[in-house]
Amino acid sequence: MPKLCMTTALWAILLLGQGGQALAQQPSAQKLMRDIKLALFDSRWDEALQSARRLQSRFPDSPLAGQALYYEAKALESKGSLAEAVRKYDRFADQPRDAGSLLLQQARLSIINLAVELYRQGDKSWIRRTRQALSSRDQALRYYAALRLSAVPDKSESGRAVPVLREILGNEPDADLRDRAILALMRIDPKLAEGQNRRGGSARRRAGVGQRLNLEIVAEGEATVSLSFPLSMARWLVDSIPRDALRELEEEGIDARNLIDELQRAGGQNIVEVRSKDALFRIWID
Repeated sequence: MPKLCMTTALWAILLLGQGGQALAQQPSAQKLMRDIKLALFDSRWDEALQSARRLQSRFPDSPLAGQALYYEAKALESKGSLAEAVRKYDRFADQPRDAGSLLLQQARLSIINLAVELYRQGDKSWIRRTRQALSSRDQALRYYAALRLSAVPDKSESGRAVPVLREILGNEPDADLRDRAILALMRIDPKLAEGQNRRGGSARRRAGVGQRLNLEIVAEGEATVSLSFPLSMARWLVDSIPRDALRELEEEGIDARNLIDELQRAGGQNIVEVRSKDALFRIWID
């Protein structure tokens, strides 16, 4: 009997030596993953980065190491290190995993988005990453790339999105997605959206196709400025206003982003008057 007990004890030691270490590691990897997610949730980007890198370094064979790489990229993106974030997303996307993985899809969408942001920051070479996604076999990536590319000011680049946007209009049963495609076409060139009113009427109404925004500035009792332009152009202008300028307008009591929607909801000839220190602004839609 003592011999049997000794044999059992030896087997237990062997099993713990080989498998016990992995069992002991897993809770530590899980704890680090919890730390990463909590840090990201609380916008503690540096802590999230440290925990993500620690998990990958200590437990490279853990199934959580791949997720840690994704969250490392997410933290870098949140910190504003966009180019480095793309490189980490690329590494994550290149690792063998289920093609239907949610994190894999999110990583590829993030690459498309960050490429546009880096292009806007002045490095024109990044836009090719978004262009490449236009020919992806993955429909979601193709559609997202077209919608993001449509917002690029350079028409030679944004125009590349037109075939995919038309694909959305021709094939998609989702009315909201079709509406977004019509709005994207309007950003590129309002004429491209002509003829889409039957299937995309709600988008055209929201974008103000056929309507005009009128602006009159009255100073010292006289109209010193009088402007009228297509409402779709007005929306594009509002989207192009820098954030600092939008804040200055808000300090004057003008919410530029919501003003057009409020006018449309009010309907027709309703006039909104906004007073600043030196002038009266009269705005209406017809």
